[in-house]
Amino acid sequence: MTITHIITILKSNGTREVHEYTSKPQLKELQRIVGGLIQLVPHWSKFDGRRADVWCNEEGRLNGLPFNEQATNMWLQVLGDGPFSYPPQLFGDIAVAQTAPKK
Repeated sequence: MTITHIITILKSNGTREVHEYTSKPQLKELQRIVGGLIQLVPHWSKFDGRRADVWCNEEGRLNGLPFNEQATNMWLQVLGDGPFSYPPQLFGDIAVAQTAPKK
């Protein structure tokens, strides 16, 4: 069994979980992780120095999911100082999807 994909979950409580997959995670898995409809987090394409797709719940704020300070701070490092037309904030658990490094 070869690990081909890794998802790191940046939980809204400040913890992280890492899950390994033998195939690319499907839409339903990403939706399960973020707790609803998914949206790609704009301009965030690297995590721990490697290419990544970062997914959030597109209705996280509207659905009352908890503010994710850990993920928001990481995103702000990518975005820089702005100016912003809205405060960049992420809510709920965030899924960071990456291809597993070659061994």
